[in-house]
Amino acid sequence: MTHLNTLDLMRSLRLTGMADRYHSIMEMPVHQQPEAGIILAQLVEAEFLYRNNRRMLSAIKNAKFRYQASLNDVVCSDQRNLSRDTLATMADCSFIERGEI
Repeated sequence: MTHLNTLDLMRSLRLTGMADRYHSIMEMPVHQQPEAGIILAQLVEAEFLYRNNRRMLSAIKNAKFRYQASLNDVVCSDQRNLSRDTLATMADCSFIERGEI
């Protein structure tokens, strides 16, 4: 089986992340390509990350948020009684585990 056949088969099985990583590995010079065990681990990890990313983007799209914003977009000022340090502390959500509000 050739590399192109392998790529086509991966894509037909909807293993897009794995196919993309396999393609990038096959484009490397032979002396730079990792061992078979490492390649397999990288392929599985690439597919896992691809699927998680797709799932997250789908959830964000389905949530129909009013605003598309990130923590970097939050305005921190004395008027709002919010500092960057406070925002960073809240961003890790550890206050939930501690039962704080």
